[in-house]
This record gives sequence, structure tokens and C-alpha cells, in this order.
Amino acid sequence: PGVPEGKSLPLAMASVGEKLRIVKLKGSEGTVRRLIGMGLVPSIEVQIVSTSGGSVIVAIGDNRIGLGAGMAQKIMCTNSKFP
Repeated sequence: PGVPEGKSLPLAMASVGEKLRIVKLKGSEGTVRRLIGMGLVPSIEVQIVSTSGGSVIVAIGDNRIGLGAGMAQKIMCTNSKFP
């Protein structure tokens, strides 16, 4: 369970409580723009608050963002700590 060290996987596959770093956003230009607009940008750290059927709620600081399964599949994350 969870994201193996050094590997990137979609946010949808992460476990509750995990802290992950976003490494890449996939999808159409519109999708990527929408994710960036919600504050989901590469290099930030997010924590998984809840998961349900592929849908995910993540915490970015004090903010909580809910993502459907499709969107969560487009956010590639790693648990590697960046310098």
C-alpha cells in the first residue's frame, strides 16, 4: 500500500495519511490549468485526508480539496523528499 520510495504514481492510488509531493500534472491543457488554479502545482506537498472509490480529499496547508477519480489519476506524486 502507498507510494514506493522514489516512484511516481497517480494521487488516486495513495493511502490516507500519506504526505506526497506532486511531480507532474497530466491531461489536456484545460485540465492542467484547472488543477493549477486549485493550487495543485508540481513541487508542493499534499497530504491525503480521505479516499473513496478513487476520489480523494487532499490537504494543502489548511485547505482541503476534493478531487474526483478522473482528476486524481492525472496528478502524479512521489513520496521522495526533495531538497
